Amino acid sequence: MIALVRQSLRFRELIGTLISRDLRARYRGSILGQAWMVLQPLAFLAVFYVVFGSFLASRMPAELEARTGYFALAMFCGLIPWIGFSESITRAATCIGESGSLIKKFAFPSEILPVTLVLSGLAQTLVGFGILALAVFVLHGELPNHIWVLPIALILQVVFTLGLSLFLAAACVFVRDIGSMMPMLMNFWFFMTPIFMFGRFEQNEITATVMRWNPMSYLIESYRAIFIYHPADWQAMLATSTPEMRAKMPLVPADVTSPPLWWLGIFALIAVVTLAIGYTVFMRARMRFADEV
Repeated sequence: MIALVRQSLRFRELIGTLISRDLRARYRGSILGQAWMVLQPLAFLAVFYVVFGSFLASRMPAELEARTGYFALAMFCGLIPWIGFSESITRAATCIGESGSLIKKFAFPSEILPVTLVLSGLAQTLVGFGILALAVFVLHGELPNHIWVLPIALILQVVFTLGLSLFLAAACVFVRDIGSMMPMLMNFWFFMTPIFMFGRFEQNEITATVMRWNPMSYLIESYRAIFIYHPADWQAMLATSTPEMRAKMPLVPADVTSPPLWWLGIFALIAVVTLAIGYTVFMRARMRFADEV
């Protein structure tokens, strides 16, 4: 893994060029161009605010009705990292096969292709979180909680996403069906992730178990603890919940007044193991890429 960092630093100018080209290609031919990087998440936030703040307000839990746009912001906070994550690994699965002309060049470092896609997804995530922080300040008149933890969460997201991207990029070279399966698998994973639900609310036994074993649950709830959740809300919820109800809450923090270090610690362990496995698989398979693509 240290070799991967060194290789990325060595080819940082090439990676920067590839990221810039990728971001420009997304909006090539459009009138507004890269302004869509800001307009798209703004549109999502506006839709969530109208739908969850107006049409579905009566169905919201009582503690969420106390703050303006609370539920919409929480949904948006879950969607931002998911978009960057899902796009990165979906595209990484086919990046080697789609770059056959580069792979067949002896000196080209194939491992930077997944790195480029992951960092491109990170750029979109950063734009989304910037909009979210501004929305929290405008609607609630305060800065996000524990904002100093955000860089840690972002780095861990990159580590986890890169590990999966490397593994899938290598596997898809030999099993092309993986690329076709990815949209279906990501849709399933999406609905098993607490994006349109909360890890701190009571769930049925199956849903709670799936969420506990889903690494993205810990990451998304950590982001919500940074941007959305407030200690007073947690204390009010826990004070009115029975032990049976708490047992059905997938993710309950050890200390409601502290940053989500426990959740991030669990996710960090999973992320490092994932990167180690993904990098090992990729490096062992890369010698055969030129023959397969």
